[in-house]
This record gives sequence, structure tokens and C-alpha cells, in this order.
Amino acid sequence: MFAFQRRHQTGKCDCLKDRSLSTARCEVGTLVPLHNELKIGTLRSVLKLAKIDPEDFARYL
Repeated sequence: MFAFQRRHQTGKCDCLKDRSLSTARCEVGTLVPLHNELKIGTLRSVLKLAKIDPEDFARYL
């Protein structure tokens, strides 16, 4: 399961961090645009930054 928490909002994007995946030297996080719909390429970029495999994400839909 994913354990991302909202850290802050920058413009029209939410900044999310996952403490369970983060280490002392590397934080795992991503920016998620606050739009009604996301283009597939944008979603792929969000998942890549979050280090989430698209197939794993699809299982939770």
C-alpha cells in the first residue's frame, strides 16, 4: 500500500512525501497537479517520481 502524505501545496500542485520509502539520504516524493483530469503522460511522470510501478498502481484502481 502507498503511504504518501501531503506536505504542502505549490501553486496548482500538491507535494507528497512517503516516509516509509524515504531514507536519511533520499526522500521519496512527487508533485501531483490539481486538475480534474490528468493526461496519461503526466500520470506516468507522477508515478515515476514516486517510484511506483504503473502495474502496481493499476491494481489499486
